[in-house]
Amino acid sequence: MDRIRRITETEKRPNAADRALSGYRDAHERFERVQSDIEALSRSCGSREWRDDLAEHAAKRLPADLRCGVLLENRKPVIDPLEALANVQRACG
Repeated sequence: MDRIRRITETEKRPNAADRALSGYRDAHERFERVQSDIEALSRSCGSREWRDDLAEHAAKRLPADLRCGVLLENRKPVIDPLEALANVQRACG
């Protein structure tokens, strides 16, 4: 590799690293803001109150216009963030 090309390639590295670190910092700050929500969601899913709410939903005793996605059997929107958090925690030790 000639000198000019080597310097040019090396010059790109700090910029790329800076962009990546900036993205990481932004994501980490967003995560910090919602971490307590994620923890509360984790405690709620499957709890006694959750089971009681599910029973009320199944008996159609909740308002028809109440969003109840967290009570559905297919709780993919709820479970996916919890699983992703567990994966991140495992990866970060």
